[in-house]
Amino acid sequence: MLFLAGAVALGGVALYGAQPRLFPGEKSADFKVVKPAEAPVLMQYLQKYEKELGADFLAYRNHCLRVLSFTLYFLEKAPSEGARKNLEAALAYHDIALWTDLAASYLGPSAARARKDLAGSYSDTDLNQIEDLIMNHHKVTTAADPLVDAMRKADLLDFSNSARFPVRSGMPSGNIAEANSALPLEESPSAADIKSILEAGGISYEDEMINRVIERMEGKQAHELISEGFGKFAACGGGGGGGGGGGAAPAAGGGGDAGGAAKEEKKVEEEEEEEEMDFDLFG
Repeated sequence: MLFLAGAVALGGVALYGAQPRLFPGEKSADFKVVKPAEAPVLMQYLQKYEKELGADFLAYRNHCLRVLSFTLYFLEKAPSEGARKNLEAALAYHDIALWTDLAASYLGPSAARARKDLAGSYSDTDLNQIEDLIMNHHKVTTAADPLVDAMRKADLLDFSNSARFPVRSGMPSGNIAEANSALPLEESPSAADIKSILEAGGISYEDEMINRVIERMEGKQAHELISEGFGKFAACGGGGGGGGGGGAAPAAGGGGDAGGAAKEEKKVEEEEEEEEMDFDLFG
């Protein structure tokens, strides 16, 4: 009985964590995913460390933007212009010492780097708030400053979201799903990634075809396109000229000609289907 209760509880936790991806609810009318162009202060300081971030730049940028989006939702009212500026600056630096200092304990070094870089551009009061935002974004209990508290809940949500079990703190699952879609947790596959997948399956391709796929994906993940209703992508298999054993073997005892004719007919049908598709997987 105890085992059954534990299994039910574990299943409930799993469903709760998977809900934003599998069964997203409605998005809140007042929730908005912040785009890079809408966060100029954040982007200014992120780009300063683009070299240090290297291949992780896009992932860290998206993390910062998702946390910013969640923070603004958690706040009861929109922050002042100055507080918004402090929030964006703090987000740019909040984990930065992981890369700049290679520090496992990175809150202090991140806050110190922010204070050093921002001195002269921000008042002491603003620098203190930026430091508080960075130093307390892992705080488990409620923070006194509403801005600090909103950011620490947002960061916990996004960190746990990346582990597929979001601590939502009341955030509607539809909001999380929208943020995941607009600012993916993973990078969109590259042309090299798609070529590797096709080659592993023995599927032939042309570079032009791959380029069209990348262009139409517009930086999204394949699962996003499928969830949006692009079923053709999910149904696309190895048909279309791959080298695999396509038709049935010729029948024994003189049936070779019939088998060959069947193969030829199948090939013509496949070519006609390809022409009709025109590789419009996303239309």
